Amino acid sequence: MKIAMAGQNYFVRGGSDKVLIETEKMLRAYGHEVAPFCGADKENQASEWLEFFPKKEVSISSPRLSDVVRYMYNFDAKKAVRRFIREFGPDVFHCHIYYGKLSASILAEVKSHAIPLVQTIHEYKLVCPTYQLSSNGSVCEKCANFKFHNVLTHRCNKGSVMRSAASMVESYVSYMFGSVEKIDRFIAVSDFQRNKVVSMGVPEHKVSTIHNFVDISEIVPEYRAGRYFIYFGRVEKEKGIWVLLAAFKKIKNINLLIVGVGGAYEDAKEYCRKNAMSNVTFFGFATRDQLGGLVRGATASIVPSVWYETFGLSAAESLAYGKPVIAADIGGLPEVLSAGDDSTLVEAGNVDALITAVEEMAYGKLDLEKMGRVGRKNVESKFSRPAHYEKLSALYRSVMS
Repeated sequence: MKIAMAGQNYFVRGGSDKVLIETEKMLRAYGHEVAPFCGADKENQASEWLEFFPKKEVSISSPRLSDVVRYMYNFDAKKAVRRFIREFGPDVFHCHIYYGKLSASILAEVKSHAIPLVQTIHEYKLVCPTYQLSSNGSVCEKCANFKFHNVLTHRCNKGSVMRSAASMVESYVSYMFGSVEKIDRFIAVSDFQRNKVVSMGVPEHKVSTIHNFVDISEIVPEYRAGRYFIYFGRVEKEKGIWVLLAAFKKIKNINLLIVGVGGAYEDAKEYCRKNAMSNVTFFGFATRDQLGGLVRGATASIVPSVWYETFGLSAAESLAYGKPVIAADIGGLPEVLSAGDDSTLVEAGNVDALITAVEEMAYGKLDLEKMGRVGRKNVESKFSRPAHYEKLSALYRSVMS
């Protein structure tokens, strides 16, 4: 089978990029031909298919007017995907986060070649222009049934009229060019996410759940408790970074390591400096090997999200390393974790509950080694690569037929 794997980046900036690259590796290992098709970026890793990517970069963080236009509808990406399809001839075209750098311009082009379209949905972009089902710090579902004008009415994109207007227009343009209609099957990464997007207007028959997988073949667990707690992932408000720092401001005798970068990274560092929080260390970006060593050296990991997490890949990876998890009881996280056995779940946004959970683990009130061993077994049984492959390949065969 020949499978195209499309997304914004051909390097790891976030969880969706990681899933794209790991899925490509998995499919190759099972004997399939896989070719990436991603947005132009100087950080893209090497590939024989780079020459078929769009030529013009689209800046998401500091967009110019030309970037905003391409964000709505990228003619360069449409031309590029036409060349890519003619050269590779995929049997299935599997999208991840294609909007932004590629845009919905590629969808009609793919369908014009009678190629089935599959999309893994990593957030809630189908039903929410700001992706997170949140508005001004609160959970929000006002754009249900594709009523995207609500993002402007409530200024959901960082309180800005201009940003919110751009999000609204892009969502309507994307919907008009087939973001729902032209996709043959959506892959939700949790039942929670599937139920949520279906309840907000995505046709139920188009959405299947296939949980993310963790390749444990190269992960060596360490069950002994380490010297610090660890947060790894994007440093963003929706990921609960401010809840996390508020907790560790009060428990200065326990150490926290923050691994990753993001929009709130510099502000978070400044917050810790102003509050003399010497117990918090910022590592920044870590390579795969570096991250493995850092997680193995931890007591437990913390996933303090305040948005509807679609899955919680960092939680699953923590368990693979033999580390118990403290996580917010929100979104798809309860599907990943077994509360009381390999993790402690706390109310999202509740600083005091988070403090209690950290202190229970830090002061030996829980058998962390046992929790770590149970967590490792849970990942092996629930989120293994072979089980994921069987479900994914069956879905591919279904849409091809």
